[in-house]
Formats: sequence, structure tokens, C-alpha cells
Amino acid sequence: MVSIPNPIDLARKALEAAEEAAREAARKAEEVARETARIAEEAARKAEEVAREAADAVNISKGVDYFVYLSGQNFQVKVSSPKKRRGQFSFQPKNSLVGKMQKGHREIAMFDIGAIEHSGRFEIAASKNGNSPLIEKYAEIAPSDGNLHGSDMGNMLQTPSIVTQDYSVSYGFYDAGVIESHQAYIYVTDNYSNWMAQLFREMPALKKGSLELFVLPGSHDAGMFTGIVSDELVGALIKFIPGLNGLALSTAKRALINLAYTQKDNIKTQLELGIRYFDFRPGYNLINIDGILRHQHSFVPGYEFDKFLSDVVSFLKTHQQEIVVVNIKYSGFARDDMKPSDQEVKSSIDTALSGSGITKGNIDDLNKQ
Repeated sequence: MVSIPNPIDLARKALEAAEEAAREAARKAEEVARETARIAEEAARKAEEVAREAADAVNISKGVDYFVYLSGQNFQVKVSSPKKRRGQFSFQPKNSLVGKMQKGHREIAMFDIGAIEHSGRFEIAASKNGNSPLIEKYAEIAPSDGNLHGSDMGNMLQTPSIVTQDYSVSYGFYDAGVIESHQAYIYVTDNYSNWMAQLFREMPALKKGSLELFVLPGSHDAGMFTGIVSDELVGALIKFIPGLNGLALSTAKRALINLAYTQKDNIKTQLELGIRYFDFRPGYNLINIDGILRHQHSFVPGYEFDKFLSDVVSFLKTHQQEIVVVNIKYSGFARDDMKPSDQEVKSSIDTALSGSGITKGNIDDLNKQ
């Protein structure tokens, strides 16, 4: 008799064989996938190493010099930037150096940010007593050309100092050109709006001394934080600088601000930060003549003299033990006819002081006890 295989057994064996073949194929596919992933990972690692070596070889990086000042051990500042291979470099000022300027340097290098990234983040954060940050600022810096790829510190006029009842923070960032390092700074201090009154309380004998005993924090060209306010003015001003003539107004405006502005904070904030000596140069406009005295930087107009005086008087009325010295001068004026008469300056000062109860001194008072 002929033995006929059971169809069910044949089907079962065929199914088992197919399942085994499928498992084997899946196993081999998994091995291939793992090997492919390993090869890809190794290739990426080698590519990054090559990029690092290339960066090292040609020194593709942009430097940042940073400066930190803390008035007390209750304040902290953290400076951070990408660190080679992984993690973050972090600078923590030493408590032993409180009250002194501390500085450091970082290179934002290609090998610190990875082969596919275009910029590295430089960050500054300040805190008090280890609590939440009082301020956090950053600059995305491209190692290849040093350009900023985003920053909340890039525009000086948009980095105003912060003054509260408990602390003050002043910070800034200088976007340097090729070869030079960028610069960043931060000052974190107590509120100094009443520092003279506090000093008198702590050292009563000072009241019997003369003002010349004090070292007064000063503001150079104090009124040059504003003034270039319209395209019309920019167009008129650039006629005095041949190199700026023909530039787009936006470019010319930035150039004028870079040349003429010496402060970023208004007078009220400068006073609250502790400034007690002001270099103010009142004069008449060389162009757009309107009869108003303004701080003049060569031929570029700044803050109005009457408003400056009003700010100082308003501050002194609420800070009655503070003393403010104003040095009126006319150095650097483009033309002599910009200078006001002594009587015009005196009239402005007398008007500002009228009814305020504030006493006006003179240079002889610096030596009086």
C-alpha cells in the first residue's frame, strides 16, 4: 500500500518551517540594523573628531572676556558656556574676592558646540542668597566668524540697569570685531541710592569732614544716553562726517550712536546706582537750532539740560543726605557759538532749584568742613 502523508501534518510542518525562516530573517535583520547603527554612530563620532581636530588646527573660535563684581557674599553670579565634548563650563566668583573686580576668559570653539551646530550659548545669571535668578542673559556666538546669532544683550540701549529696594544689577555686552574678544560685564550690588546717608550713619565723624574726603562715583558725558531720535536728525548730522555720508540711515544712526553715546542709563537710574559726580556739557544745537540747551558731544545733541537739573533736584528732595556734584564744562564742542553764557547756565540752575529747599554750593565748598 502507498502511504499518503497527512495533509494536516504537512501543513503544520510547512508553517513551522516558515515561522523558523521568518525568525531567522528577523534575527539577521536585527543584526544588520544593529551593525548599521553601530557603523553610523562610529562614522558620526569620527566625523565629530575630525571636526574637533580641524577646529583645533585652525583655531575656529571666538573669545569672550567677562568681568564680574559683587558687593556682598549674599550675591552670586554664574557664567557658563559650552564645554568640550559634553556639559557646561561654569564660573563661580569667589567669596574671598567680594568687593573686587573678577575676570575670566572663554573661547566659544567649534569643537565645543558639535559638528552640526552653528553657535554656542554664552550665559550670565545673577542671584541672591542662592534663590531664583535676579537676571539671566545670553549671547549665541558663532565660532566661525564671531557673529551673534541672537542675544538679549546685543543692543546697549536695551540693557538698562535694574534697581530695586534690595539690589541693583548693571550689565552689558560688547560685540567685538574680528580677532578681538567680545566683552561681557555684570555688577551686582546692594541698593546704593542712599549710600552717603548710610555712610554718615555708620561713620558720624564724616559729617565734620570736608567733601574732598569722598571718592564720588562719576558719570562721563552724563547726558549722552539719548538725543538721536529721528531719521531727519541723523540725515543732518552725517553731513558733518564724510565717512558716513551715503550710508543707509539705519546704519548711519547706529554709527552715530556708537560714536556719541557714552551712557545707557538715564539720569534717574544713574543717581539710584550711586553716581554723585556728573560731567554735563550744556550747549546749543549745531543744527536744528531751537534755543534749547542740551548735552553736546562734539556736534551730537543729547539730554536736555533743564530736564537733567530737574532729575537731580527731584532725587535730592527724596534723598536729603545725598550730595551731588555737577561739573559744567564745554570741552569738545564743534564750534564756540554752541556754548551758552554763564548767565544762561546760572538761570537754568536757579530755576530748577527754586522752591526746592536744595542748597547750591560751589567749588569752594569742597574744602569746607
